[in-house]
Amino acid sequence: MIKHILIFSAQYLPSWGGVEKYTFNLSKELLSRGHKITVVTSNVMNLSDYDYSDGIEVYRLPCINLLNGRFPVLKFWTKKFWKLNKELKKMHLIFL
Repeated sequence: MIKHILIFSAQYLPSWGGVEKYTFNLSKELLSRGHKITVVTSNVMNLSDYDYSDGIEVYRLPCINLLNGRFPVLKFWTKKFWKLNKELKKMHLIFL
């Protein structure tokens, strides 16, 4: 049975550290098993809010970039945050 899996990760590509590698490799493995994958991460590099690459959906939430991106704090008070939050709630997901 194909499942739609949502993974929350403080960091994700294009930044390339340990957390990012782990999340990407986990996503690719689950994708190879036939699941749909969505990664929700912090937008520490001011990239687009939504991206689709390598078969993986990526939502980037607005954040304050502290400690050179190692401690992103979500801007939960912004309209953009609540708009993305609403989009994510519409999905039927399994949380990891």
